[in-house]
Amino acid sequence: MERIINKLKVSKKNIICFILGAIIFSAISVYAATYFPSNQVTYNNSASGLSSTNVQGAIDELYNTCSSAVSSGDYLYYAVNSYTSVAMTIGPSGGKLYRCNVDGNSCTSVYSVSSMSSIDAIYVNNKYLYYAVNNYIRNSGGTAVGPKGGTLYRCNIDGSGCTGVGNCTDASGIDTIYGNSDYLYYAVNSYTSNFQSIGPSGGKLYRCNVDGNSCTSIKNIGGTSSFS
Repeated sequence: MERIINKLKVSKKNIICFILGAIIFSAISVYAATYFPSNQVTYNNSASGLSSTNVQGAIDELYNTCSSAVSSGDYLYYAVNSYTSVAMTIGPSGGKLYRCNVDGNSCTSVYSVSSMSSIDAIYVNNKYLYYAVNNYIRNSGGTAVGPKGGTLYRCNIDGSGCTGVGNCTDASGIDTIYGNSDYLYYAVNSYTSNFQSIGPSGGKLYRCNVDGNSCTSIKNIGGTSSFS
């Protein structure tokens, strides 16, 4: 029994030392974060392929992404969205839609969006180009970013003559566009926010004519689900 008690005493000392070490390490980390902003903390980029050599630059570079690419047979389209981190959250800082030859050459920007907006979906059939632009907002605590409405655009196959044919408002966004020879489909997902996070709260699937007109809701989902 005495041996067991001695072992417990040793374990207790180790646990206390571990806790004290964790507290000290956390305090040092907070102190360092206060006096050394992320753009002043060096980053070894040899294994990542990124060009940035500081933490903030690496984060910003990582979140400047190409969302998707589609081809009409005549043109290739792709969107590039940029992101920045603010107050521990990452949000969109604008984007561009590009049109190229089908071989990927001679690319030119045909549409752009500003800060807190992004081009989130692209679809093309044999006559029209469609893309969705969603707007975003940070929640009251500044800890999460969620949509606050969006617009579905229809353009000529060369990217000209764009006009809005569908939209959503409040805490929702257009996340998916798909079609066939008869119909165009797109999904609108809704979100709820609290002080700490933003999460899905259902959605609607719409069916339209191939020109984007005469849209009607054909499927609803609720709860914490969303269309993907």
